[in-house]
Amino acid sequence: MDTLSITDAGSLAVNQEVQVRGFLYHAEDGRWILSDRPGLKCCCVSKQKNKIIIDGPIDFEGSCRPVVVKGVLRMQSDQMHLTQSALVTESLPWGAMIPVVLILVLIGMGIIWWRRRS
Repeated sequence: MDTLSITDAGSLAVNQEVQVRGFLYHAEDGRWILSDRPGLKCCCVSKQKNKIIIDGPIDFEGSCRPVVVKGVLRMQSDQMHLTQSALVTESLPWGAMIPVVLILVLIGMGIIWWRRRS
């Protein structure tokens, strides 16, 4: 099953199982909302156009990283809902970690070179 963006999920037929990537927010009314935008405040999440409301409980502690949620996509009252949902995986920001790893490797190589030289 391919992982979709929230915009792509909106163009699908309803009542099918999907995996959607986005940012999870705990809304003021207690529900979880999956949005395509990071860094939103709780009061702004409910006003978003591109969002999917997660129906039912989901085991999530909170993070600013994107997540993938699997469930059955349904339309209710002109809004997308994800039922029978479960958190599939939390995406790791590998692109952001590459420069850090390279710097650490270079520092390690520099220390080894300096010790052999002494």
